[in-house]
Amino acid sequence: MRSLIHLISEDDAVIPINYQHALSSALYSFIRSANPDLSSSLHHSQDFKFFNFSMMKVPKPAIKGPEIHLKKGTHVMFNFSSPAGDILEATISGMLSKGAMEILGSRFIIENIEITHTPEFSSKARFRTLSPIYIDLVKEDGRRWDLMPTDPEWKARIEDNSRKKYAHYFGKEYKGDFDIAEIRKMSTKRINIGGQWWRASHVEFLLKANPDMLKFLWDTGMGSRNSQGFGCLEYMGDD
Repeated sequence: MRSLIHLISEDDAVIPINYQHALSSALYSFIRSANPDLSSSLHHSQDFKFFNFSMMKVPKPAIKGPEIHLKKGTHVMFNFSSPAGDILEATISGMLSKGAMEILGSRFIIENIEITHTPEFSSKARFRTLSPIYIDLVKEDGRRWDLMPTDPEWKARIEDNSRKKYAHYFGKEYKGDFDIAEIRKMSTKRINIGGQWWRASHVEFLLKANPDMLKFLWDTGMGSRNSQGFGCLEYMGDD
């Protein structure tokens, strides 16, 4: 399930381009206000969180170097999704109750919340990223290596992560196919979260899998750190 959140800047605002941590914190605050027990279980869980959000869509002239400059009344929007109805319900309920969102001191009026139509998935889907996909590999010496689609291990790590998330959420093993058949476009993006840099990738690709897996990834995001704003997917058709 997915929603499209429409925001209006209440005043002139300047926020850094690395706003994902602040946006994640704001979303947690909405969940906490509507369902404190759910918020606590999500915040303290060491497992998958099962919610995801995209990067904010802002007017191109607003991006100036490491900052986003927004004039009063500027319209921005982002996607929020989750396979869990209680998470989506609590987030939307918190938003409607508060009526505004604060991101690093800048206040945005919540203008509208749209519930997005769920695509009719078949046995394959073309996706592109609305926020970059992050996946890593921890080497024998303990060092973390951020993988790109050009790395031989990238597809295998994405598949392993997707199968583990599916099994954890549904309580059963995913036994279908999982084949990233082609990658048409790719670009690298470095994102700073909590003072640490993460190297992720914007990708357009074709994924062959069962409809339930395709819908699950559309809902929960692909790769790791989905609740920090990585791996949000846009469905582009099945060709």
